[in-house]
Amino acid sequence: MDPFGRPHRWSEGEGHFAIEIKATPEGVVGKATHGDARKAKRPMAAILRYLTLVNDEILAAFPAGSVPPTEEVTLRTAAEMEPYLREPLSEGWRSVYALPRIGQDNHM
Repeated sequence: MDPFGRPHRWSEGEGHFAIEIKATPEGVVGKATHGDARKAKRPMAAILRYLTLVNDEILAAFPAGSVPPTEEVTLRTAAEMEPYLREPLSEGWRSVYALPRIGQDNHM
């Protein structure tokens, strides 16, 4: 059921609903009397467990305090990225905001 009680899936009317924060200022979509904080415990625990897993995998692949190999994180060469990976404000350092654009939107 959708927020207006019509018997169809949200995907069938995607983009046809009001923005929830405006349409439901009280913060409830559906029947408020059916809500219970206990219902959210298991999904929240699963989400947090997954985020912890993702974080641990990222730290295993790219340990804190070390710079990952340039070829694994960018389409640029190590020589191109060298000035941007130096210690900030050291001689020869450049800010990442100075990187020239590449790709489809490089006409800007």
